[in-house]
Amino acid sequence: MNLKLHIKTKIRSKQRPRIGAKGVYTPKQTKEYETEIAWHVKACMLKNGLYSPMNGLIGADIKFILKNNRKIDIDNCVKAVLDACNGLAYNDDSQIVFMRAYKLYNPHDEEGISIEIFDFSNEFYA
Repeated sequence: MNLKLHIKTKIRSKQRPRIGAKGVYTPKQTKEYETEIAWHVKACMLKNGLYSPMNGLIGADIKFILKNNRKIDIDNCVKAVLDACNGLAYNDDSQIVFMRAYKLYNPHDEEGISIEIFDFSNEFYA
């Protein structure tokens, strides 16, 4: 099972948890961003007849397309995407054994994320 999608969205990095009067919480902007990504992942899965998370070893290829050269940490961008896919595309991000992520700067294109999640069981551990 492979999953490929492109989401037109402003790229954001995952923010650190905050401590408030009611304890630790995820910032609203991060929750909304992860929910947006999860919605697109779920829609893509249903469109392709995929109704449950992948099992086994997983590979992920994530491309962030940015309009300008703004400073944004790729590791925090990746974390937001992987957390959004948790429980949908795969059961847990600990299943990911291969990952490639990169940023592209293209002032002539809309910002967005291209995501490919694939079965990696037969690639390396055959």
